[in-house]
Amino acid sequence: MWEQQYQTDDLEQYVKDVTLSEMTRVICMDQLAEQKEITLSKEEKTNLKLAAKEYYESLNEEEKSYMDVSEATIEKLYENYALASKVYTSLTTGVNEEVSDDEARVMEAQQIYVKDQNRAGEVASRLANGEDFRTVAADYNEAAQIDITFGRDEMPKEVEDIAFNLNDDEISGSIATEDGYYFIKCINKFNQELTDANKDKIVKKREKEAFNDEYDAFVADLSSSLNEKVWDELELKTDGTITTNSFFEVLDKYYQLEE
Repeated sequence: MWEQQYQTDDLEQYVKDVTLSEMTRVICMDQLAEQKEITLSKEEKTNLKLAAKEYYESLNEEEKSYMDVSEATIEKLYENYALASKVYTSLTTGVNEEVSDDEARVMEAQQIYVKDQNRAGEVASRLANGEDFRTVAADYNEAAQIDITFGRDEMPKEVEDIAFNLNDDEISGSIATEDGYYFIKCINKFNQELTDANKDKIVKKREKEAFNDEYDAFVADLSSSLNEKVWDELELKTDGTITTNSFFEVLDKYYQLEE
């Protein structure tokens, strides 16, 4: 992407914005850890020290100079991330991990979506005459895909209410929504594998919501300032001399961060 020289200024600004957001969040989480008296154990610090040594030794001289880091700097950064992860774990402990099959259910289906009411009428007529659903979809579908999988809250409510009551091979009538008209053919009303995976996603979502509730309340009372002059002068080096990309990979070997 850098080599293409395509909107590099916008791309550099995006990378810097994401980096600043990440750093801010970690620092705030570490302050929250201090408030809650959450600390790293002696063993955890020892492991992070080993991680810092390994990562620092993987850097070439150009990278060390550009990042202006020492082994102690890397160790401190690893401790910041590990402590933030520990805070997340603490705040999400106790989240209900029980998810019912119905809540997590993912179904396989085919869809026809059209925006115009007249076209919807044409689709309904052809389906009523017994034409193959996929054939009609190939002629009319205005969505990106015909074959889809979806769970709760991923389709318009009007579609979900009808689709989740279809049996295998059953086809809905025209479903009017705010944005257009849907026709759904149920292929598999309950995909076990995708449903099980969706349960994990739902638990993760609950954990993030539990964390964000407390985190947002905490940061609302914080004040901060940014040295904009220093930040604006920081330039990303994209000439190929900086190739290190194992910061988190090395950390993961010694300390498992919460995602």
